[in-house]
Amino acid sequence: MTDILDEISEEIRKENFSGLVKKYGKSLGLIVFLILLAVAVYVAQGNYRRSLKEKAVSEYLNAVNLLGNNSTNQGIVALSDIIARAPHPVKDMAALRAAAYQLEHGKRPEALDIYSKLSTDSAADGTFRNLATILLAKNIVGNQAEEKKYDIKNRLEAASNPEAPFRASVYEMLALIGIENNDSENARKYLLLISTNPAAAEWSKKRAEALLAGYEK
Repeated sequence: MTDILDEISEEIRKENFSGLVKKYGKSLGLIVFLILLAVAVYVAQGNYRRSLKEKAVSEYLNAVNLLGNNSTNQGIVALSDIIARAPHPVKDMAALRAAAYQLEHGKRPEALDIYSKLSTDSAADGTFRNLATILLAKNIVGNQAEEKKYDIKNRLEAASNPEAPFRASVYEMLALIGIENNDSENARKYLLLISTNPAAAEWSKKRAEALLAGYEK
């Protein structure tokens, strides 16, 4: 199990989500669980190693198991309790898992609300806060009313500093907003940042380069 988590953690650091789906299957619940668990391991190995509470982590894993065993009501209640009282970053993990559950079950507004709250929680771990911002963007970019409601462009820009986690995905969302608004200057800027980012996944670079080629014609 440790080897699997190490592998997933490495793929997440490279933002190679498509590779994870290809290898581990297309089950959204499974992939979300693996991603969140691997990110938790990654975070736990860094600044938060000493602050993670064993009881809170155990409660989180129990809540996820309840969801996986079709005890969905108990699982959501357990996740809500963790979100309300657990320390960061465990409560951030619980929020992301709860949002994924809501999306899986067609409760999009509830999921967007969870992502939005985590995205602006200054006390949350930056890794999870940025991930929430990206997931919020992925679910609303293309819907200008929702983009305005959640002020997604400003949220993404706040998450786009050169040291930010998942910055290639942040740049991609900003580039898509630029394309949507016929803002070629910003679209090209963010696509270039992806294509020249050594930490970006190869598939992400190739997609950015393909979009950039369209501006050269």
